[in-house]
Amino acid sequence: LFGLQVNDTEKGNLGELVDVLENENSHATLVVMQNENEVLIPFVDEFINEINEDEKFISVSLPDGLLELFIN
Repeated sequence: LFGLQVNDTEKGNLGELVDVLENENSHATLVVMQNENEVLIPFVDEFINEINEDEKFISVSLPDGLLELFIN
C-alpha cells in the first residue's frame, strides 16, 4: 500500500501513504505525508471507502476536524 495517494471525498488529495503504524491493542494507523505535514488516519471501516491498488489510491471520508489537527 505504500506510495498510494490518499484522497478524501470532500478535501481531495491528502498526500502519499508513507507508513502504516501497527498496534496490537487497537487499529492500525495510516501515515500520510501532505507537503511537510504528517497526517495520521485511523485505519477503520468508518473512514476507508476504497483501496484501489491498480489505480494507486485510497479513498477516505474523514470526520470534520481530523485533518485540521495535523495541518497548520
